[in-house]
Amino acid sequence: MKFFKTFFIYVALFLIPAIASAYSPQATNNTYGLFVAGSGYELPSTYFQQQTLSKYEGGSYNYVLNTTPINMSGGTYIQQTSQWRSSQLTQYPGSSWYKEYVAGFPSFTELYGNQGQCVAFAKAMTQDTNGAVATWKASDYVIPQVSQWYYSDISSQYAGKMVAYFGNNVPIGTGYPPNSYASIGHVGIFLKYAYTQELVPGTLYYRYRIIGFWIADENYEGTANSNNPDGKIRKHLILINPIPNGNGTRLAHTYAGQYRFVNI
Repeated sequence: MKFFKTFFIYVALFLIPAIASAYSPQATNNTYGLFVAGSGYELPSTYFQQQTLSKYEGGSYNYVLNTTPINMSGGTYIQQTSQWRSSQLTQYPGSSWYKEYVAGFPSFTELYGNQGQCVAFAKAMTQDTNGAVATWKASDYVIPQVSQWYYSDISSQYAGKMVAYFGNNVPIGTGYPPNSYASIGHVGIFLKYAYTQELVPGTLYYRYRIIGFWIADENYEGTANSNNPDGKIRKHLILINPIPNGNGTRLAHTYAGQYRFVNI
């Protein structure tokens, strides 16, 4: 009996540091704030061009980041704006990984990595330079699996955290990327929740139900290899029930309810 008690204590002490060492990569407010209107750190809206998603889903709540203000000739280059220069994107890895895979559109590419990928953007935004995405594990769902009503916006609790699609209905601890050729992994930065609002009967208060979330990411419309990435950085809305594209389809990673926060 004493042996088992000693063994249990040893295992428990061994596991505590391992559990405590897990963390969720998170961008600072002056970095994720580049993509959030009203944050105090946002880039001018003229740097974002609204475009309708077309490849993996539909919907017009999608804004592509440009290197200079749209409809302006000779506008300030994005890396010269005070907002960009005060963010962590001016530090490594962002300062070294910045590219323009498509002329006129900012992008990040890991050294010796495929061009214009979502992983490079997520690492640059969070300053997480861990080279092995295999260390990324699925944590809690971004959107609670049981529908809930809220009396205030809870976005600030999670803003800037790294989120990813690990696969459909996967358990906590699942590794990235999805282990399936039918599933395209995707990672980005959580910005805020999107809600529907309803007036509580007999009161002057509104309650909110989450319908999706806003994400900042790269290469959402491209491929996960070097042959056809679009490499573009976007802020866009991912819905629980995504809008079908022109072909009437919605790929697995377009469903907001399947995204999880990332732990390392």
